[in-house]
Amino acid sequence: MEQPKNTKPNPSDSTGWKKTGYFGSWSRLGFSENLNLKLLSLFLAITIWGFVAPQKRGESTEFKFFTPLVLKNIPPSMAITSDPPQSVNVHLRVPRYILADINSSQFQVVMDLSNQLPGRFNYTLDVRNVTYRNEKVPDGVEILQVSPVQIPLTLEEMVSRRVPLRAKYSGTLAKGYEIERIRMIPSTLELMGPRTRMERVKEVFIKPLDLQDLNASVEMLAVPDLPPLFRLANPNEQFMAEVAVVYMPQRVNLQNIPVLFENAAYSWRANPTHINAKMIGPAAVVRLMNEKNVVAVVDLKGLEPGEYKGLEPQLELPPYVRILRQWPKVDVVILKSKRQP
Repeated sequence: MEQPKNTKPNPSDSTGWKKTGYFGSWSRLGFSENLNLKLLSLFLAITIWGFVAPQKRGESTEFKFFTPLVLKNIPPSMAITSDPPQSVNVHLRVPRYILADINSSQFQVVMDLSNQLPGRFNYTLDVRNVTYRNEKVPDGVEILQVSPVQIPLTLEEMVSRRVPLRAKYSGTLAKGYEIERIRMIPSTLELMGPRTRMERVKEVFIKPLDLQDLNASVEMLAVPDLPPLFRLANPNEQFMAEVAVVYMPQRVNLQNIPVLFENAAYSWRANPTHINAKMIGPAAVVRLMNEKNVVAVVDLKGLEPGEYKGLEPQLELPPYVRILRQWPKVDVVILKSKRQP
């Protein structure tokens, strides 16, 4: 067909069509028809994709773990006398995109007892009791279950009573010293504890005083060793122990102490073979001494054959024990015959 004379093809349009409107030559393909409906469809597609894509990226992971059970705001006039569990089981669902930022050791299950009355009851746990780093659980973390759901508890009223304070100590005093007395200052304390348990407390001991090698009277700070769930009515009260020690030597008489004869090169005869002794020393030591654990020794080393009268055996004694008197002396006859090796 012959082209009109006054019409020239547009060099930028290979189809030879003239651009018209916003869509230009594309209008010939029909994209301009039902334009509003097509734009709405495109908007909905983008919106749905924007909603589904994050869900795809946010696939979650479920896991269970044990976490500490924390009891808070216990009324000061009460005490828990039951034995609640130390931890409970928590079941979580966490989106994967924050999973790496969640540390299970930072979770706690908190029981707030500020409004509880004395008695036995079951405390019911739910998702509101779970905290993370002492705050609310992060957004996106879903608490599926806390187990057990109920925690049995017993709250008791605290009462006070004054009871005697008793001394206790450890260690051994220096040789010869004994405890004359230990006096507590004050001698009683005001104790607070659960009503049902207070009836069984007759006295309170202090934590043991260290008296190892003590050889002089002293005053020492004393710390009451309180039973579980008990406390001092006056937390600032201090206690002292006045420890008085004395040197207490004791005398002992031992009879028939055996005499040992050592280092003899020759045969020998001796008379007597047992002696007696009177000794003095620390009471704690001499009380343990007897004829079975004390011996006397005569050293025959270097003695040639002959008669030796009035030898004095050497008593083998513990430290700090001295001899007041020993008797009789021993006569020894060294014979000419040599002893067999």
